[in-house]
Amino acid sequence: IDRAHTESYLDTATQSASVRALARMMGYQPNSRTAASATVTVSNSSSAAITIAKGTVFVVPATSSKAAVYFTSSAAATANSGASVAISLNEGREVTETLTSNFSGESGAAFLLSEKKAVPSSLSITVGTTTYSHTTRMFDVGADAPSFMSLVDSEDFTRVVLGNGVNGRVPPAGSTVKVTYRVGQGSLGNVAVNAITTMDSPVLHLAVASSTVASGGTDAESNAS
Repeated sequence: IDRAHTESYLDTATQSASVRALARMMGYQPNSRTAASATVTVSNSSSAAITIAKGTVFVVPATSSKAAVYFTSSAAATANSGASVAISLNEGREVTETLTSNFSGESGAAFLLSEKKAVPSSLSITVGTTTYSHTTRMFDVGADAPSFMSLVDSEDFTRVVLGNGVNGRVPPAGSTVKVTYRVGQGSLGNVAVNAITTMDSPVLHLAVASSTVASGGTDAESNAS
C-alpha cells in the first residue's frame, strides 16, 4: 500500500514507468530513445556488381571498455564492379517476432516485446498483410485507423498496445500479428568517423572503406527531467 501511494505522485515516484504514466496523464509525452544515423561506404573488388540488401548489419567492434554497436541499412544498394557505394544506416539491431498467430479479437490488446531497448520510431506491426503504424497517443487516431502505441516499463521492456475500436482498429480475430523493431543504444550510437568497420555477416569481395560520424542518437528522458 505504501509503494502504491508513493508511485502515485510525481514528487515521490521512483519507478520510470510511474513517472512516464503520470506525465502522460497530464498531457506531456516524455521523450523516448532515438537512434543515430550514419553513412558507410562499401567497396566491391569483384568483377561483377553486388547488391547489399536492405537490413544488412554493420558493426562498430567491441573493445575492452565498450560493447559493440550495430547499424542496419535502411535501403538496398548495389556496388558495381571495382566501385564503391554509399549506404544509409540507422543504429540498432533489427528484430522480428510473431506476437500471436491466432489473435483473440479483444479490444486494447497488449503484447510485451522480447528484447529491451526498442527504438519506438522503428516499431512496425503487420496484421496479415496490413501494416499498422506507431502513434504516441491512441486518443489522436480514429476508430478504424491501423495504429498502435508503445509503453516502456521500468526495466526498459516495451509493450505495444493495439486499438480498442474507439481509438485505433481492433485486428480481426484469428489474425497473425508480427512486429519488427530495432534494439538501440541511444546516445552510445553517436560514434566517431570511420568507427563502423565491418559487416556483421561478411560478403566475399565487399569491404567497408569508410563511414561518417553517427549523430542523432539520444537516450530516453530521465525521471528528473
